[in-house]
Amino acid sequence: AIRRVARWADGRVGWTTGPDPAEVERSFALARQAWQASGQSRPHLGTGFGYALGPNARQQMDEYIERYIRIFGPAVASAMQHKMIATSREALRSALGTLADLGADECILVPTSSDADPLQRLEDLL
Repeated sequence: AIRRVARWADGRVGWTTGPDPAEVERSFALARQAWQASGQSRPHLGTGFGYALGPNARQQMDEYIERYIRIFGPAVASAMQHKMIATSREALRSALGTLADLGADECILVPTSSDADPLQRLEDLL
C-alpha cells in the first residue's frame, strides 16, 4: 500500500499507539524507501496519537480506550492501556520531541475527551 501511495501522494500520515517510537520509525522508513524507489522527493511524514491531560488523565485515557478500543477485544484494550502513555505534560512533551527527532513533519494530537479542558491544557503546554 505504501508503494502505491508513493506514486500518487506527497506523503503519508499514520497513527501510532502510545506513541510508539519503534512503530513510527518503521513506518517512516518504509515511506522513505517507497518514495525513493518511485523517484519521488522526500515524503511528507505525519503521525498522530491520543493524549489526556489534567488531574484524571490516566482515568480519562482508560475510559477512551474502553470506548474506542475495546471493540477489538479485551486483550487489545488491555495492551493499549500499557501503550497509550501520553497522560502527562512531561510524557506528551517527550513524545513530541521523539517524533520530531524521527522526522515527523506533523503530529495530529487527538484529545481523549470531549471536554475543552484538555485542549486548553495542550495550548498552554505548546
